[in-house]
Amino acid sequence: MAEIFDHTGAPVKHGRARVNGIRMHFVTAGQGEPLLLIHGTPKTNYYWHKLIPLLTEHFTVVAPDLRGFGYTDKPPVSEGYDSGTNAQDLAELMTFLGHDTFHVHGEDRGAEFAYVLAATERERV
Repeated sequence: MAEIFDHTGAPVKHGRARVNGIRMHFVTAGQGEPLLLIHGTPKTNYYWHKLIPLLTEHFTVVAPDLRGFGYTDKPPVSEGYDSGTNAQDLAELMTFLGHDTFHVHGEDRGAEFAYVLAATERERV
C-alpha cells in the first residue's frame, strides 16, 4: 500500500467502516471542517496523494475507496454501483465518522456521486 502524508509529513490514518452493507476503506487526516474527496474510475483514494498534504492544514480530509475499488468490498454488480448507491455509501461513511455537515469534491465519476450526494443530503453538504 503506497503511503499518503499530511501537511506535517505524518502518514494519514487508514480505517474501515461498515456502510450500506459493505466494508469501506478510507484515509483521513488534518484539522478543520470535513472535506470528502471522491475519486473517479478506475482510481482509488491514492489519486489524491499530492492534494491531501495541501488541504490537511485547513480541512479534515476524508478520502475513501469507492465501492468496488481499492481496499473497499467488491460486491456483485447486481448489488449496486449506481450513483444513488454510491452517494448513500458516502453519506453513511460521513455519519460513521461523526461529520454532521461536510464539504465535498469529486472528480470524473466521483463528481457525479458528489452531485447526487449534495442533492440527497442538502442539509449536510
